[in-house]
Amino acid sequence: MYVTEKINPLELLSQLLTCPVAGKVDRNFEGLSHNDHLCPKFEELIRAILGAYKRHRSSAYDIQGFTDHGADILVSWEDDDGDMQSAALQVKSYREVEQDLKMESGKRQLIPALKSQYVNAMSKHRVGTFYVVLCCDGGKKHRDFVRRVSAEFTSLPGVKIIGPAQAWAFYEMLPGSVVAHCARVLCAADPLLRDVGDMFESKSKAFRWAAINAIVQNLEDKRPLEIDDLEMLDVSAQEESWQEDVEQAIQDLLWSGDLESVDGSTFELSHEAFLPLRALYYDVRARHGLSGGHMVTFLMQITDQSDIP
Repeated sequence: MYVTEKINPLELLSQLLTCPVAGKVDRNFEGLSHNDHLCPKFEELIRAILGAYKRHRSSAYDIQGFTDHGADILVSWEDDDGDMQSAALQVKSYREVEQDLKMESGKRQLIPALKSQYVNAMSKHRVGTFYVVLCCDGGKKHRDFVRRVSAEFTSLPGVKIIGPAQAWAFYEMLPGSVVAHCARVLCAADPLLRDVGDMFESKSKAFRWAAINAIVQNLEDKRPLEIDDLEMLDVSAQEESWQEDVEQAIQDLLWSGDLESVDGSTFELSHEAFLPLRALYYDVRARHGLSGGHMVTFLMQITDQSDIP
């Protein structure tokens, strides 16, 4: 796939950190420590962003974890002009917020410390964007604290406040999902990706999943598609009607001629079926080294246009 969008790693990071969230986030971060859980996971996901960027565009980058001078995680990369750009994440855990709120009102230090860390990061690392990632309670318990942080930093240049709901949505992502998102955004207008998208534009999620599984099994295992494989899929957002949707997808594939029934539960894939999807499979296999279930998940995510910012 060709890179068609002029998007840098910072924009990819911002998209994922500030993406719309659904659901209630209250005490999700309780029990997750700053050093053992939060920073290592955020660093892993940022490495996934930079790795995806590098697989599609030649670039140099560096990432440092647990740094001083105001940055928990410091990210640097070379832009198209050869200049180094930097961004910093300062993470605050549930426990840190709890401990600060137990102090008397005039003795609380977390917000002043954040301001000091911001100044240090800007002066020592010359970062372009300073993310304050609040991994605290997303309900009523820490609501006033989140509001105070937002109010205190609103007028400061280069600051982005990441609230608990957005932080949690990013934290629970898998690196593979991050890579798929980045590839889809970077190559949004790639002819091959567009052709695959057009092929599934009016189709259901179950149809797309059935077709992708059929292609992956055909290219890797050289064996027919079996219905039992589709009924046991690991669907991230399992719909109640999933089994019925899969059965309907099989019927649609049969009517289109892309599948031919062998014995009622096993199906042969037509040699001419889904040629753009086959090409996309080989691109992903060569670029990212995926196969099997990981390939199926990646192809499902990269062909899902529903959450493109």
